[in-house]
Amino acid sequence: KFFLIYYCLMNLFDKDNSILKEIVNLNYKASLVIAGGGTSTISSLLLIPGASNFILEAHIPYSKKSLERYLDCEVKTTCNTLVSIQLARTAKKRADFLNHEKKYNIGISCTSALKTNRIRVGDDRAHISIFINKKIFYKYIRLKTFTRLEQEKEISFYILNFIKETIG
Repeated sequence: KFFLIYYCLMNLFDKDNSILKEIVNLNYKASLVIAGGGTSTISSLLLIPGASNFILEAHIPYSKKSLERYLDCEVKTTCNTLVSIQLARTAKKRADFLNHEKKYNIGISCTSALKTNRIRVGDDRAHISIFINKKIFYKYIRLKTFTRLEQEKEISFYILNFIKETIG
């Protein structure tokens, strides 16, 4: 089972290995928070030697209660622009706490709604935000793929490329 998961991850990111290396080797320090899909972004970055030069911490608040605890406030819904931006802001504050060179700290967030076996309102989608130097960068993605695994790949691809175009 482990080898199958490892093989899937390598197939998922082999094409982007240069992007992963480029991101890890930038002079930035990141606090990442991924709520829902896109969590393979974290594991893919951690596969690159020197990942600790980029990643300060990573959080996956998967339930609504966990997300609210991370933000220290209640939210009506978990997958929207506002929550994504709040998550990135909170991640940036945490990065600033962990690394005193604030100029190079970033908060990265993604909240998403993927294929599910329960009733849900809205399209399959993702909201990605990056907070850096008192600026917020935001991207909305309406997912085009059909299976949950394909959606995970798609979101991770968008997160990595958004990081690269924002700070690369």
